[in-house]
Amino acid sequence: MAVFVLVHGGWGGGWEWAEVSRRLAVGGHEVYRPTLTGCGERSHLISASVDLDTHIEDVLGLLWYEDLRDVILVGQSAGGSVATGVADRAPERVRRIVYVEGFALGDGEAMVDALPAEFVAALRESAIDGYRLPLPFSPAELEIEGSVGRWYVERLGFHPLGAFEQPLRLTGAVDRLARSYVRCSRNVELEHYFTRFVERAHDEGWDYRVVDAPHDAQIAEPQAVLDAYLAAGPRLVHVAGDRAAYQPATDTIRLPQPAQFRTPQDYYGTAFHEAGHSTGHPSRLNRPGITSFDHFGSGRYAREELAAEMTSALLCAQTGIDTPAVFDNSASYIAGWLTALDNDHKLVITAAAQAQHASDLISQPERQPAIDASQRTIAAEDEAGPAAGSTAALAVPVPQLEPEAG
Repeated sequence: MAVFVLVHGGWGGGWEWAEVSRRLAVGGHEVYRPTLTGCGERSHLISASVDLDTHIEDVLGLLWYEDLRDVILVGQSAGGSVATGVADRAPERVRRIVYVEGFALGDGEAMVDALPAEFVAALRESAIDGYRLPLPFSPAELEIEGSVGRWYVERLGFHPLGAFEQPLRLTGAVDRLARSYVRCSRNVELEHYFTRFVERAHDEGWDYRVVDAPHDAQIAEPQAVLDAYLAAGPRLVHVAGDRAAYQPATDTIRLPQPAQFRTPQDYYGTAFHEAGHSTGHPSRLNRPGITSFDHFGSGRYAREELAAEMTSALLCAQTGIDTPAVFDNSASYIAGWLTALDNDHKLVITAAAQAQHASDLISQPERQPAIDASQRTIAAEDEAGPAAGSTAALAVPVPQLEPEAG
């Protein structure tokens, strides 16, 4: 398995790599996500003396004290200049540099040399106390919408001006290392900042990839999964109130406004739960818990709820948002429905199989037309119920709000 060191960009911190880190760790990889001096939880250390060398030394210290070798060093945005400096000074510890729309600067270049002159002038003018740079981008320019965007922007802080102004000094050792460049296709507002680095990647024969994501791709993954399914699946509407529901008759997922949720993870956990219900629609997996809806609290209703929450848990793990809080919410919810089903092991296995089919369909919507033999068997084994096309909705309260009585 590989060793990853993930270096954040401007105004961020190691925290922004948390979901990517979890996903890599699940795959057995060793992952480190340092926060650079003056940023994130180390924002109290910002000063006029913090510069690019400081940030390079931050990561070099990690490599030395953890004795890391054969590292895949990932630099996102401004973190690309840091990763380049680290690899040049400790090439014996680095296997490959991966720039995620990173600034792949050359010897003697500073970040301010790679940015438009008018943008640099505005940055310097905005500096508080001459060295603390506030975030210069609006949420719209970051192109991460909804609760995830708000959660992300709330945590972005100051960045030390010196890290942008100090030129990068290279010995040439970095040129002997393998490099990859990742372009984010949904980065429209800031695309021109990275054109020269894309051209360099092509000219020098680096491994080159394009991902369907905004500039801060490490943040937007859960939304990408949800968007891909909704493009070919049910309709999603945000409504007033505190109830989330799937309505089979109109094939609609209804969610409270994203601001109603404590965290983006809570929002996506609930969205994935309702998306799980929607996979039972007759045009998809044709699950009896949806097509032959029974009354609330019945065994069939309990089985459908169990399958939907298992689907949510699988998708949260797949997209890296299975935080302890999200896991605990799912575990409690699943435990409640297991009690309602008298802990019938056969029903648990059936629900788990249904959840696997549902999560596969949501994460791979191109599989939608097929209902395989095992899914048909599951449907056939369920007892008959009310006619298909019920107008009832399967509803759950959003995680942070008080549930309704009863």
